Amino acid sequence: MPPRAKHAVLVVLVLVNVALLCTVLASAVQLPRAHAQPAAAGGLSDQYLAVAGQIQSAFDAVYVLDSVEERLYVYVPVRSGTSSALEARSSRDLEADFSRQPRPVVPPRRR
Repeated sequence: MPPRAKHAVLVVLVLVNVALLCTVLASAVQLPRAHAQPAAAGGLSDQYLAVAGQIQSAFDAVYVLDSVEERLYVYVPVRSGTSSALEARSSRDLEADFSRQPRPVVPPRRR
């Protein structure tokens, strides 16, 4: 086999090994999952969507989106002694929030 062909085969083998290494690393290192309820036909799952997550370094919250009322609710866990519960912290009227968005002004075209 000529040296040029050996070099080409070696380059292809190195590239294949790099691709395999990237695949193994990508499967080992995964991004954190966002745990949310799936939407299903019928029932209340068409109306509500709940997502839990960390909103500050040591502060968790549950966001509940009501698609019928177009409101977003925020609940935070409250612990007292041996019991814990969710406490409503805030809510937003999404229709009002999005209707207040500034409308871009498009300048007239020059002729």
